[in-house]
Amino acid sequence: MASPELFKEVLESFKALGEMNLSEIERKKLHVVYQKLSSLQKRVEGVFDKHVMTKVEKQLAHFDADTRLRNLEEAFKNEKGFSDRWDAHMKIVELRLKKSEKDLTPKNKYEELLSFQAERFPPSPFEDDSDLDTVERFLEREKIIKNWNTLLFAKRVFSDKDLSEPKNKEELEKVCKEVNTFSFDQGIYSFEAIGLTEIPEEVNRLGYFIGRLSFANNEISYIPKNCFSGLTNLEWLDLSNNQLTAIEKEAFSRLTSLIGLDISNNQLTAIHKEAFSGLTSLEKLWLNNNQLTVIHKEAFSGLTSLEELVLSHNQLTAIDEETFSGLTSLEVIGLHCNQLTAIGKETFSGLTNLEVLGLHNNQLTAIGKETFSGLTSLRELGLHNNQLTAIEEGAFSGLTSLRCLWLDNNQLIAIHKKTFSGLTSLEKLWLNNNQLTAIGKKTFSGLTSLEELVLSHNQLTAIDDETRDSLKSIIQILEE
Repeated sequence: MASPELFKEVLESFKALGEMNLSEIERKKLHVVYQKLSSLQKRVEGVFDKHVMTKVEKQLAHFDADTRLRNLEEAFKNEKGFSDRWDAHMKIVELRLKKSEKDLTPKNKYEELLSFQAERFPPSPFEDDSDLDTVERFLEREKIIKNWNTLLFAKRVFSDKDLSEPKNKEELEKVCKEVNTFSFDQGIYSFEAIGLTEIPEEVNRLGYFIGRLSFANNEISYIPKNCFSGLTNLEWLDLSNNQLTAIEKEAFSRLTSLIGLDISNNQLTAIHKEAFSGLTSLEKLWLNNNQLTVIHKEAFSGLTSLEELVLSHNQLTAIDEETFSGLTSLEVIGLHCNQLTAIGKETFSGLTNLEVLGLHNNQLTAIGKETFSGLTSLRELGLHNNQLTAIEEGAFSGLTSLRCLWLDNNQLIAIHKKTFSGLTSLEKLWLNNNQLTAIGKKTFSGLTSLEELVLSHNQLTAIDDETRDSLKSIIQILEE
């Protein structure tokens, strides 16, 4: 049995070790310490707190993962065509870890990187039993993924070619080399639902005259920089229903002829402020049904031809007042089904061509009197399904073209007598499902074009005769 002196010495050593910052110790030295501690642990089992050993083990795992990541990064950077791939993958890994609320430790990053690769790896016969932890094997698997996507792409383009199923990685590489000798015809190409996990670099060989291109309904997780740089006459690009998590800088560089871009139904959480730079011809941009929580105020800067912008069904809580600055061609903005709590008075300033604005299904509590100032072309405004309790006098002032206004399913308890003043083109007004208890005598005066007014499901007890008389030409008034 060990002596009391030995117990005391060991306990003091472990106490000191537990208080140390192990990250400051070199890996080799820490490994020696660990070996010695393991030997001591066997001799004095049960005498000390095992958390110290766990702490050392975790730090060693941290060192191992960090070394593997650095080795992998070096290998990717030295492999032709793989440098940007490494950067993109690590950004995806970090986003995935944040989403799952895990710490960005080297160990977690490395494990998530392995998972990300496993998800993209093609089916048999390419799997084998070799060590996945080696740099060489990881890089080899990445090349197989790249070649597999090239094969899927080529099968759709060259449907008349006999591209047999490869039986191993060597045959796969041979087929891909053969594909590079084929000539691409101009036309409209669709690569929808063919199992792609990335966009092959061969896409730029489709030619200068391709007009439409669709990669919808695949499993693509990122867009490499300059991915479509060779398709300078491309007009429509569909990337909807994939697994995109981020749009990087220069992802769509040189697509100066692009008119429509659909990136809806993905997993976007962020967009680089220069992701759409240079898209001077872009008219329609769909970013709905993603997981965006914030939009950089310069994300749409320079999109002077943009007419329709859909940002609905995301997780936006606020919009910077400069986000739409300079987008004077905008006709439609969809911000519905987000988590917006307020709209700044300058948010829509200068958008004189805006015709449709969707702000419904958010968490707005009030509308300021200058929020919609200057929107002289606005025809439809959706504010239903919010938490509005009040609308400032003059909030809709100047909206002379407004025809449809939805204010239903809010918490309005009163309407100011001049709230709707000047809306001479208004045809349809929904105020149902609020908490209105009374309607002022002149609330709807001047609405000479009004055809439909819905007041059902409020707490109204009566509508005075003068108000009724002013509304006698309206097709229907529902007062339930």
